[in-house]
Amino acid sequence: MDILTVIEKYYTKHKSQSLDDSANLDKQYSPSQWATRLTPETIVGNHVETMVSATKNARSSINCETGVKYSDLGPNCLLDIYKPEEVTKGTPVFVYIHGGYWQECSRDVSGHAAESVTKMGAIYVGIGYDLCPSVSMSEIVAQVQAAFQFIRHKFPYTVGIHIMGHSAGAHLATMVLAQHSHDFPSLLPVTIYAVSGIFDLRPIVETSVNNALKLTIDDAEAMSPMDPTNFKKIYANSRQSTRFIICIAENDSPAFHDQSLRFYEMLNATGVRCDFIEFENTDHFNIVEKSTDPNYLMNDVIKNQLSSLSSN
Repeated sequence: MDILTVIEKYYTKHKSQSLDDSANLDKQYSPSQWATRLTPETIVGNHVETMVSATKNARSSINCETGVKYSDLGPNCLLDIYKPEEVTKGTPVFVYIHGGYWQECSRDVSGHAAESVTKMGAIYVGIGYDLCPSVSMSEIVAQVQAAFQFIRHKFPYTVGIHIMGHSAGAHLATMVLAQHSHDFPSLLPVTIYAVSGIFDLRPIVETSVNNALKLTIDDAEAMSPMDPTNFKKIYANSRQSTRFIICIAENDSPAFHDQSLRFYEMLNATGVRCDFIEFENTDHFNIVEKSTDPNYLMNDVIKNQLSSLSSN
């Protein structure tokens, strides 16, 4: 299927169930409403507390350089670098981009998986960025793209860069590839782990999430990875050495499932290397929280990807 036909089928003409039911939009895009292990009122606070605690533990127990400035684009353009016991010029780099609907959280929640990943022999990087409404979403995307450029130049001989984004961070991780091809290292192996993400931003324009984002429908289209302008760049930058791993929690909402499956099918239809994994017995929050457990499936997925790149 040619790329224009794919975009038309999965994005331009697609209308998901959530778009058909505007009254249900807020619930569909409110992950706390779909988790079963805690109440909607407590699960977000519990998630932040869990992630902050794990990050503090990682900062205290791992060789870590905190608050490294990667750009002048904003005051929160800082990152933390966690190093494994042995570092060579070819050591793989694993990057984590936090969620929070582009308006909450920080790199203080971004080190939760640092211990697991550094024990696999990779350098782990937690990225911070400015938040809406202080900045626009387009400015956040530019910051995260600048972070990627900083990392690839700081570690020029790495065997590969792995980028995991959770929720809004999955959108940002994907938008790292929506750069002009002359800005993207086409031969550098890159793995994108898009976890419970949003790739078509049009539905959230009509939700309360947009109170801080202030997106118009034109803004939402311009910032959507599935939109033609962005997807063509993502496709061009993915053809040679990029793999996507699209992850979704069993207890994510139908709208989140639709987003992840549709983006996976879109990538797959154009020949981009991609996998789709549904994580059983997880919700939108503990799908990443569980990364502190060495035996968690996500860590097996990461380990397999690190091994495949290192052996190439």
